[in-house]
Amino acid sequence: FQKQLNDLLTENEKLNEEVKAKAQQMRQNKKLVDSYKAQVERQREEEHEKKQLETQLLGCRNMIVQYQSQNEKLREDMRQLDMQNQKLRTHYYDVRFLSDLIDHFA
Repeated sequence: FQKQLNDLLTENEKLNEEVKAKAQQMRQNKKLVDSYKAQVERQREEEHEKKQLETQLLGCRNMIVQYQSQNEKLREDMRQLDMQNQKLRTHYYDVRFLSDLIDHFA
């Protein structure tokens, strides 16, 4: 009877060791699962941030195209104003020449 009891105690100790080992393995697995979940969440956040940045970049590109178009229009306006300025300058010199000529003969 004592031998059976000792055998049962020994078996119980072995089972307790196995339970402890399994519990330790479960804790390690839980840590790994938590770590994986955190990594997946970070990747989701990074993807979301990446999409936001891509959207902002597209908006910036559109703004650049608009500004380039506006700049081209402003350049054309400046060319027109330059031509008008040249015409006015020529007209001014013509009027001044005629004024000086009239003063000279007056």
